[in-house]
Amino acid sequence: MGGPAKVFFKPADLEDLIVFLQLQNPNTQLVYLGLGSNLLVRDGGINGVVIDMQGVNQTLEKIDVHRIRIDAGVSCAKAARFCVKHEMNQAAFLAGIPGTIGGALAMNAGAFGGETWDYVHEVKTINRGGTIQTRTKADYDIAYRHVKAHHGDQAQEWFVSAVFEFDNSSNVTTEEGIKELLAKRNNTQPIGLPSCGSVF
Repeated sequence: MGGPAKVFFKPADLEDLIVFLQLQNPNTQLVYLGLGSNLLVRDGGINGVVIDMQGVNQTLEKIDVHRIRIDAGVSCAKAARFCVKHEMNQAAFLAGIPGTIGGALAMNAGAFGGETWDYVHEVKTINRGGTIQTRTKADYDIAYRHVKAHHGDQAQEWFVSAVFEFDNSSNVTTEEGIKELLAKRNNTQPIGLPSCGSVF
C-alpha cells in the first residue's frame, strides 16, 4: 500500500513552513508527517500537500526545574531521555511512545500509565495560513487517545510545540531505567516483527 503525494514538502525550519503555508490555496488538503509510526497511506496516495516534519522543529529547552518546552518534531524517546537527565522523571513514559511529540499531542498518546496531556501546560499551534497561536489545556476536550479543540476546525490547526510540567516523583531516574521500561514493553509488544499495531 502507499501512493504518491501531489506535493511533498520538507521545510528547512519553522519560518520556511510559515512562508510555504502563506502561499497555499486555502482549499488544498494538508497532511503533516512525523515519524509515520501511526500512519497508513492508501494506494491512491494523497491529492494534496504532505509536509514532512522529520528533522524539523527539534528544540528541547529547559525553562525551569519543572517545565520544559519541546518542539513537535522531537521524538518522544529523545524527549524522555532529555527530561530524565534533568530530573523530570515523570516524563519517562514518553520513551514507550514510538512517534513525535506532535503526534503524541494530537492523540493524547500514552504508555506505562502516563498520558501526554496529563503534563501539558500550554501548546503552540500553526494554522493553514501560517499564523502561530498559543493554546492552553482548557482549549481542548481531552480523553483517552482523544483530543478535540474547542476552537473552530481542529483539522485546520497543527501542533508546533508544547510546554510540559514534570516533577521527579517517578522512580525512573536514569536512562538505564528507561531501557528497563522498554524491555518490559517489548516482552508484550515485540518490535522487530510485522504488525498492524494495537487492534481491539
